[in-house]
Amino acid sequence: MGAFRKIVVHYDDPTFGELCAVIRPRAGMEALFLEGSEVRLAPEATGKKRHGRPKRVTVERASGQRLTDQEMTLASGPEEVCYLENGQLICWDPD
Repeated sequence: MGAFRKIVVHYDDPTFGELCAVIRPRAGMEALFLEGSEVRLAPEATGKKRHGRPKRVTVERASGQRLTDQEMTLASGPEEVCYLENGQLICWDPD
């Protein structure tokens, strides 16, 4: 079985243009869901929480250049993507 180096979710941000949310294998994510599917696929997940960028997800420009920490706090997230982290469902707030 092969291994992956990262999962990349491409999306458009109103300020920064085309961005990528990047999840690396050791990020501690248990699952990644398109919003809405988590209800069917992970009903045991405890609650649904919206907040800023999940700590273990980095944001890059389409060119691969990582945004600075300050830019990452200003960037929106891919609103249709949720993450399962330590049994808690976390959806990146798009605003």
